[in-house]
Amino acid sequence: MSMHPIRQILLALDGSERADRAMSHAVAVARACGACLVVARVLERSQLGSPGSNGLDRAHTRALAERHLDAVIRTLQQQGVRCEKRIEEGDAADAILGVAHAIGVDLIVVATHGSGRRAPCLVGATAERILELAECSVLVVPVDGARPDASFGSIVALLDGSKRAECVLPLVRRLGADRLLLARLIGEPEVARRSVTDCELAARLTARNCAAAKAYLRTVAAALPAMRSDTRVHRAPSIISALRRLVAEERPDLLVLAAHGRSGDPEQRHGSIAFQLLRAPAVPTLVVQDRAPDRRPNAVTRQREIPISRPASRRFVPLRTAN
Repeated sequence: MSMHPIRQILLALDGSERADRAMSHAVAVARACGACLVVARVLERSQLGSPGSNGLDRAHTRALAERHLDAVIRTLQQQGVRCEKRIEEGDAADAILGVAHAIGVDLIVVATHGSGRRAPCLVGATAERILELAECSVLVVPVDGARPDASFGSIVALLDGSKRAECVLPLVRRLGADRLLLARLIGEPEVARRSVTDCELAARLTARNCAAAKAYLRTVAAALPAMRSDTRVHRAPSIISALRRLVAEERPDLLVLAAHGRSGDPEQRHGSIAFQLLRAPAVPTLVVQDRAPDRRPNAVTRQREIPISRPASRRFVPLRTAN
């Protein structure tokens, strides 16, 4: 399973200084992939004045947005980044999704407004809707504490032994991290009874899974000779617990994983692990969409009309890092 090449990146801004901090991450990916960066600003109805106003509020608000985006574009051009701007009006999430579908972007970059780099950030309602309905890859940046000059010096790539999960590797190569950690998370198997025999069987199975995971990661690392890569197998009672421990110990500049892994349902936009990471990212997190995007003309309209239903298993647990 191969990832869709990243040729166009959509950066969603809202005019706030904190949201602008996600720009350096978008720039880093655009440079690595030789992509065009589309900077979008959405003016919602509440920002444009009341329906009975004389239009001055709308014109003033749009002029401020134009000035803000012009300054952003000048900065990007000075950095040698191919870029363009878009100003839309209406619901923020729908407008961003509409632009993404209309121009066929391959990656959407959004910022979260959370409580700090040492704690996970729950995304706001607009970002959550974008994450749930986007057909392309998504990069979520917790902006509190984010560095203004993202370089992705340290990257953790999550793998599970499947070809779907390995779709992240071409992008990881392009990002050119100083240190790449290939990680595999191993959960402990459930046992019917907590008898000595069952616990011993579970321990043997876990040890076997860990040994197989280490061998697999060594094979993957050997196929990346030009990169300095390490491997790590994390074992915990659950995959989420292992992931929490991994992020707390490594504190990577970027966490990368595929939208679907070995057991992911291709009918869902994201598997359960990717879903939880996007909802509460502790570090900048890039989820690579491995399924083909829906480019049909009415795809976005259908997405807006169909209510989102989440399986019970998709209840998320915020990933808290060590203090």
